[in-house]
Amino acid sequence: MSVRPGTVGMASGRVLVTYATRLGSTREAAQAVASGLRAAGLGAEVKPAKEVHGLAGYEAVVVGSGLYVGRWHKEVRGFLSRHRQELAVLRWASGLARSLAAAPSARVPVTKV
Repeated sequence: MSVRPGTVGMASGRVLVTYATRLGSTREAAQAVASGLRAAGLGAEVKPAKEVHGLAGYEAVVVGSGLYVGRWHKEVRGFLSRHRQELAVLRWASGLARSLAAAPSARVPVTKV
């Protein structure tokens, strides 16, 4: 991840990078995202989605998940459901956006940007 120092405009810059993974690759991606945020001067904390009990004190949240048969990992879906009121979320997916956008409502909604 490449973020130019000084381009992120958050006051304290505390960011939660949360994820769910089956085999560990999404954890590695979350750690890489957090590393990029830290390089940009932000405080980034990496936590599995199932271990996040509140969002107080964070100015931003990054959520990562693998896709399993067109669905995000169940722990990420649970995280998004539990914290729905606290999150202003722009959801996106890479690669399968067309099939996800046409999926039933039980699947993660995708917003085209």
